[in-house]
Amino acid sequence: MAKKLKLRWIILGLLVLLFLFSSIIVNFYVDILWFQEVGYLNTFFKMLGTNWGLRGVQIVIFFLFFLVNFMVLKKVIFQRFLQQTSSNIINIGGQETDLSFLENLPGRRANLLLGGISLLLAVIFSVANPEAWRQFLFFLNGTDFGMVDPILGMDVGFYVFELPFLRFVFESGLILLVVTLVIAAAGYFLLTRPSLRSYKIPPLAQKHLMVLAGLLMFWRAWGYRLDIYRLMFSREGVVFGPGYVDATVRIPVFNILSIALVIIGLVTIFSIFLRSKKPVLYLIVGWLVVAFALTTVYPNVIQRFRVEPNEFAREEQYIANNIEFTNFGFNLHQIEERAHPFTGELNWDIIEEHSGTIENLRIWDWRPILQTYRQLEERRPYYVFNRIDIDRYEIDGELRQVMLAPRELDQNLLPERAKTWVNQALRYTHGFGMAMSPVNTATPEGFPDLIMRDIPPIYPDDIPLDNPSIYFGEMENDFVVAKNASQEFHFPSGDENIYYDYSGDGGIPIQNTLRRLLFALRFNSFQILLAGDINPESRLMFDRSIHERIRKIAPFLAYDADPYTVIHNGRIVWIQDAYTVTDLFPYSEVSREGINYIRNSVKIVIDAYHGSVDFYVVDEEDPIIQTYQKIFPDMFKSIEDFPEGLEKHFRYPEDIFSIQSRMLTTYHMRDPRVFYNREDQWELPQERYGGSTINMTPYYTLMELPGEEELNFILMTPFTPIGRNNMVSWLAAKCDPENYGEIIQYNFPKDRLVFGPMQIEAQIDQSDEISRLISLWDQHGSRVIRGNLLVLPIGDTVLYVEPLFLQSEQAEIPQLRRIIMATGERVVMEPNIEMALEALLGEKIPEELEGLIDEDILPEEELLLEEEEELILEEELPLEEEIPSEEEPPVFPVTENGDLNDLISRAQQAYDRAQEALKEGDWATYGSQQEILREILEEMAILIEEEGLDEQF
Repeated sequence: MAKKLKLRWIILGLLVLLFLFSSIIVNFYVDILWFQEVGYLNTFFKMLGTNWGLRGVQIVIFFLFFLVNFMVLKKVIFQRFLQQTSSNIINIGGQETDLSFLENLPGRRANLLLGGISLLLAVIFSVANPEAWRQFLFFLNGTDFGMVDPILGMDVGFYVFELPFLRFVFESGLILLVVTLVIAAAGYFLLTRPSLRSYKIPPLAQKHLMVLAGLLMFWRAWGYRLDIYRLMFSREGVVFGPGYVDATVRIPVFNILSIALVIIGLVTIFSIFLRSKKPVLYLIVGWLVVAFALTTVYPNVIQRFRVEPNEFAREEQYIANNIEFTNFGFNLHQIEERAHPFTGELNWDIIEEHSGTIENLRIWDWRPILQTYRQLEERRPYYVFNRIDIDRYEIDGELRQVMLAPRELDQNLLPERAKTWVNQALRYTHGFGMAMSPVNTATPEGFPDLIMRDIPPIYPDDIPLDNPSIYFGEMENDFVVAKNASQEFHFPSGDENIYYDYSGDGGIPIQNTLRRLLFALRFNSFQILLAGDINPESRLMFDRSIHERIRKIAPFLAYDADPYTVIHNGRIVWIQDAYTVTDLFPYSEVSREGINYIRNSVKIVIDAYHGSVDFYVVDEEDPIIQTYQKIFPDMFKSIEDFPEGLEKHFRYPEDIFSIQSRMLTTYHMRDPRVFYNREDQWELPQERYGGSTINMTPYYTLMELPGEEELNFILMTPFTPIGRNNMVSWLAAKCDPENYGEIIQYNFPKDRLVFGPMQIEAQIDQSDEISRLISLWDQHGSRVIRGNLLVLPIGDTVLYVEPLFLQSEQAEIPQLRRIIMATGERVVMEPNIEMALEALLGEKIPEELEGLIDEDILPEEELLLEEEEELILEEELPLEEEIPSEEEPPVFPVTENGDLNDLISRAQQAYDRAQEALKEGDWATYGSQQEILREILEEMAILIEEEGLDEQF
């Protein structure tokens, strides 16, 4: 009977545990299915197994150490109170406690009790470090950098791969020893003293505490050795990394303290054979005083009286170390420097030599065009364009720079009544199609010239989009079940909807009822279990956001903030750039992102239809990615296996380029003295956008670099001296696969003035013609948007281009209205690129260059608008003696052919209506009123001539 009762209790306990841990078990099993579906199950088990295995080993070590010490503690207590005294009453913290129950407590139960306490303490005090698993695998698989630190002679790989785990071991051991020592001391003090006056530590307790104290000192002595390595990341000197005081004072001090602690630890342990322990206590107190003086007072004295009076001479070699290692850490040492001779000359011959640059001149800003895409191409409230990407495609045999955006579906934007479980889980499952337009053309209305548009998509023959479905994208939608009996909404077609059955490989097959139950529990959605439209062939898709997807697979990589879409082999894929980073690169300055080493080592391809994720190594020389390849041999693929044709869409990522540009503002100064004095400090420029001043961001462009004939797709940014606005240099990173990652720094002559972005913006502001037109437009329900200023080096000069957009407050559809172009000495504003170049150069385009530039920007009818605006500007100028009084309007004679006053009134009405239509962006009404105004003016001209009134006008 007792055995049956015991069995029932065991079964009940197991059921309770199963209930308590059911959520963990379900999530774990579903994660296994998910990683199996994406093909990274081994990676999942490697990360999880190492993490829990390391924590388990740590807990076991802590448990055994606590248990052994508790056994000693128990032995002392039992000896003193249960065997050597006649009283079972002791004083614990001022209260009398009866320990007689310990006399009858069997040894096995006492050990179980102590074991339980040891296990609890082990779980509590073991260090739950989420990075420990990676540090351990780095420690086992580290790769040499082939670069040695100049002070300690260690390969950089030691600091990146080995030191973090050694620090983890040290900190764990330090916690273990300190906690054990405190518990043992407190236990002996509270459980073995009858009163404070007669208190005396038992001999065995003294030996126990001395051994623990000696071990703690040995451990701290090792910590001083590790502290020496940590000085390679010191922030105490004039630059990051060890300085004069660190190298000549702190390193010797830490060595002395380490040796001293070993000696003190030995003395402490051997003191168990001495009758008096006071010498040991005096030795420890003396060491603490000396340690404080040597680690705090002494370095400050040396810094104040030896370094600061002659700082550069003392710190020069350490500044040089910082410059060298920072340049390596951010890959600045690979930048090629070139001189960019600046003459400022621009003519048609130079334009012809750089025709590729002019043909791909970007006149669209990604911010206004995103709004326009949303207004023109989203079509339904649940479709969204998240961001604009810039890329290049071959169209009609020519390489063209384009802007594009995927049309994703956001379930949160469904009408409230449509947010049913069936709609969100079974029907509205995917986005559809793309919008694409060249960067250098516009429609007559000032809208993007969409070469890929509509639903279903219309696309160029050169860029087929056979499968426009987007199941995996940037939107953070909930799970969906594809390939279900109710069919999925595919796209709208007039008043009807087109439905679709998924035929891809994405998602986890439902297969059976058990899986349906597990999925229902995992997502807290029992409709999955009950829905009749779900069948064994259905596929459950979750973690569909590419941001979640890649980070779940590889949480140890850093990721660029801007994944981008590419149309490849008739369907949409995402390319995500990933980085290997660390903050443990010695001597290297830490960026504002908290890192001092970064490489763009990995490119990830995510299929928007199938959801497949592939990691490709693009920088095989990076020691960190080499280490990850050792750890996860099945995860990374060679760049040679990259899908054919997709490499044409490589882009050097913006995040790393921005970090490198920012670091280069200081670390282009390679000479330690120049660096120390900050004689040539740069900064990234600012520009005007809308009505605000903003920091200029890097931008992609397709151009011929100075001295090169081939078109290059590059990412570039200019530099200005700190506190000044003229331009001194610019940086370009090549994106094309044959020279991917090559970075060139072009330096302008120091004796020539090259205008920077804000100086050009100031010239635009000071232009009377431009300011008047902007003022005219920027009122009465309209807003002028000054777009992104592009700085484009062409030949031995620089061309500045800024688009001008007009946006009605009623309809937020920015329209491209003008192009501002400048060379520094002259600023012009015209309706299109060709006219702007003609105005800038002061002569018509040569016949041989006609057709070089697309003429899709603002056709002839817009030229009439420009002429009209010039008339308006002329009318706004004050004319003395000709301004009639408002009280006495001019009266013209009544003629046989009609009333001239009536014609003038009608002309004024037509003009006013045209101006209102202009402000509203109603070009049809504007055109009709202009035609009416023209007819009235012709009638007035005839009337004036017939009546002989010419002299009055």
